[in-house]
Amino acid sequence: MNFWRSCLRCWRRSAQRLQRRPQMSVRRNRRLRGIFWAALTAVAVLFVLGITAACIQARAFEFWHAWGWFGYSSGIAG
Repeated sequence: MNFWRSCLRCWRRSAQRLQRRPQMSVRRNRRLRGIFWAALTAVAVLFVLGITAACIQARAFEFWHAWGWFGYSSGIAG
């Protein structure tokens, strides 16, 4: 029983040390959050623009059918 108590005591000390790690400053946290949201917004906008360009070029909403992807027969020549 004494062995298990010492193991539990050691585990508690280790868990307390993990909680004492330094936190990021508010300014750095805000800056990183802003960079993350800007990058996420850019990816979303570019994705929508890419899909729109593909639909316009293929002259079909389902451009993968028009281009013959995934074994579909091509509906538009070229």
